[in-house]
Amino acid sequence: DSHAPLVLDSQIEWLSAQLQQLSDQRIIVALHHPLIETGVKWIDQRMRVQNGQQIHAQLVQYSKQLQGVFHGHIHQPVNSYCDGVLYVGTPSTWYNLQAYPDLQDDETDLLMPGGFNLVMIRDNRTFIRRYVL
Repeated sequence: DSHAPLVLDSQIEWLSAQLQQLSDQRIIVALHHPLIETGVKWIDQRMRVQNGQQIHAQLVQYSKQLQGVFHGHIHQPVNSYCDGVLYVGTPSTWYNLQAYPDLQDDETDLLMPGGFNLVMIRDNRTFIRRYVL
């Protein structure tokens, strides 16, 4: 069972046009599914944007203005910094999933409480505060 979407070429072209218009401003990108690999096989195969590397390559060009890329769907509080781009995943408010490299399938993480991220942009700084419920 895969939830991994494919972003259409027309949507990628739209994003490119938006990024060009914002090239002198701070940029925030929010989406549901993660774009880059997490290192957890089942997530990368079943839940990541299939052509996320193509979008990532565009975002790298704007890394100086890009304050962060924020996503959910994987039910984990995770941060990644890749090629100058900050990626932030949020925990689920309902239940979270385990993630470690050899994990073959999704398993509930009974020790991780539900929560959310509060993201604040101040000057050229991205500040993320995690809250648990």
